[in-house]
Amino acid sequence: MQPDRSYHLYTHANGFENLFKSNENYRYFLKRYDHFIPSVADTLAWCLMPNHINFLARIKTQAEPRAAYSLKHPEKELPVEETLQGLGTLEEFNSPVRSSFQLLYPGL
Repeated sequence: MQPDRSYHLYTHANGFENLFKSNENYRYFLKRYDHFIPSVADTLAWCLMPNHINFLARIKTQAEPRAAYSLKHPEKELPVEETLQGLGTLEEFNSPVRSSFQLLYPGL
């Protein structure tokens, strides 16, 4: 993935299974998404449906997370692991989202 570019990110459940089985599942997913994604991407649009999800996200430049961190913590330097360094593949970007699903649906 390239910084400062937008991507359509999506996933679909297997067969006739649903990703979300209750309203609480939607809330939990969005809470976890909000925990992991805003530091690396701006979400431009999203749609959660029972059996699939869609996001339109713009990957942040490396300077954006640094600037936000510096405003919140002017006395600290941003740790290397908090930057976009190493975020080069869709797999690496999707890892936090997949982790959230695995917590929701172990064994899928």
